Amino acid sequence: MRASRIACEICGRPLPGRGQNPEQPLLCPACADKSYAFDRARSFAVYEGALVDAILLLKFEQIDPFGAWFAERLAEVVRDEANAMAADVVVPVPLHRQREKERGYNQAALLSRPLAKGLASRTRPSC
Repeated sequence: MRASRIACEICGRPLPGRGQNPEQPLLCPACADKSYAFDRARSFAVYEGALVDAILLLKFEQIDPFGAWFAERLAEVVRDEANAMAADVVVPVPLHRQREKERGYNQAALLSRPLAKGLASRTRPSC
């Protein structure tokens, strides 16, 4: 289970050094100033260090076990936020046809199948 952290209620960015005031929503500066086309977004970690290397290996080297590992981490995030998040269907982000032809795979599809399974959800191909 992930450690509890104070994070923006909309985008999930960590808010270091912020105490909770129950009368005010916890928002990062970007979310306080803007309105996004989504209600809630979450990730399991900040994009830095070894995580960057792992993502690049999944993205460019088709290291399939990373797909399952990332999928389990993302499933943990959804389970941790069960009251606020649910997934009826998991859809991988489409990859440009030329890029998929060059790589031979869509890295998002490597995540979507095990993620859908971990959430007892369905998966659909991207458009």
